Amino acid sequence: MRVENLIIGAGITGLSCAYHLEKLSKKYEKRNKHSSRCNYLILNNGREIGGLARSKEIGGFIFDYSAHLLHCKSSYFYNWLKENLGSEIVLHKRNAWIYSHGVFTKYPFQANLYGLPKNVVKECLEGLLNPDRLKKYEKNSFERWCYEKFGSGISKHFMLPYNRKFWTLDTKKLSDEWIDEFIPQPAIRDVLDGTFEYGHKEFGYHSKFFYPRKGGVEVFVKKLASFCRNIMLDEDVVAINIEEKWAETKKGKKFYYKNLISTVPLVQLKDLIVDMSRQIKGEFLKLRHISVINVNLGVKRKSISNKDWIYFPEDNYIFYRIGFPMNFAPTSTPREFSSIYIDISYSDWKFLEYNKEDLIEIVRADLIKIGIIDDVDEIPIVDINDIKYAYIVYDKKWAQSRGDIVGYLNKKSIYPAGRFGAWKYLSMEGCFLEGKRVAEHLISG
Repeated sequence: MRVENLIIGAGITGLSCAYHLEKLSKKYEKRNKHSSRCNYLILNNGREIGGLARSKEIGGFIFDYSAHLLHCKSSYFYNWLKENLGSEIVLHKRNAWIYSHGVFTKYPFQANLYGLPKNVVKECLEGLLNPDRLKKYEKNSFERWCYEKFGSGISKHFMLPYNRKFWTLDTKKLSDEWIDEFIPQPAIRDVLDGTFEYGHKEFGYHSKFFYPRKGGVEVFVKKLASFCRNIMLDEDVVAINIEEKWAETKKGKKFYYKNLISTVPLVQLKDLIVDMSRQIKGEFLKLRHISVINVNLGVKRKSISNKDWIYFPEDNYIFYRIGFPMNFAPTSTPREFSSIYIDISYSDWKFLEYNKEDLIEIVRADLIKIGIIDDVDEIPIVDINDIKYAYIVYDKKWAQSRGDIVGYLNKKSIYPAGRFGAWKYLSMEGCFLEGKRVAEHLISG
């Protein structure tokens, strides 16, 4: 079978690319132009579309695969959501917190010191106001950036321990290339405002977000997929020939393409492409990622928390974040019950050596310790998801290796796209816009 644009993966990016190719095709047809460049086919390796942006129903509870929220930095995405989902989604103002030193403080830590022990507040302010930022740390590292931006106190009490715990990596080894878009950087005046009372100013790209009224986050994915005509499910690609331009599936079907858009994790292409250069294969080995164990719990008690989610920088708790789906959408949880998602990161260099039963007991004990649940609370629903590719690691090798790989593939008419396909951090909005960008690139020739 021959196709102009072969898309591997029916996650948000693959669906968005197809959607925008459909849109551009109609535009061409109205102008009486040949629209063959808009021709596409999506191959999905399972029967469920959406990638990680799916939801599951368990005993009356709706759970996502960890937290998936719809942020709108662009007017294009905002308008698309309002036009296509309208009353099906609800706008929320973020209610995020941090638990450290035995107390809850508002997110982000660096702008909300109010409520912390006095000695911790003093250290944070002294470090922030010290004009002589520490310069001895490795250049272009996340650790150096933290000290120079926030000083020693805020770095010591949150920025470094949280990121060590989350990334499972020494913060000296993390680069500073990912920071500006994702870590709020309040002015000194904002920090002082949040020191003597709860701060009123919101920071960060997710200070507001949309979430479906019912059905979980996959409501968005299903709507996007409804515009895409050419999707083949259960077609797992097992081989790609970049010179002859074909992809073969596990069922033995061969698809010839002009352009291939790959949204599978970039590192998997190393084994799928049968005729890749040895030099480029070596670059794949330098790309790293972390994985996440996502635990979903249904608790037989209503309103166990009014918070959206909570971060945990300290190592005496196994999870780095927990959240409450019932506060995103009350319909996701039966009446008189509550729901919790728990995220625990691990990696190839930091393993989780617990079986399912032990892990749940540790999680339960930690939730009791911080007062989220009581030891008498019943937990009738337990769901565990092992998310292999959760976040890509921005270490010192990321930019060079990723750039070499993507450059090589682009010359072969292969376009890696999406959060894991292009090996860069993207929100759901970012994945949607990435699909749009790739479609426009293909049409422009």
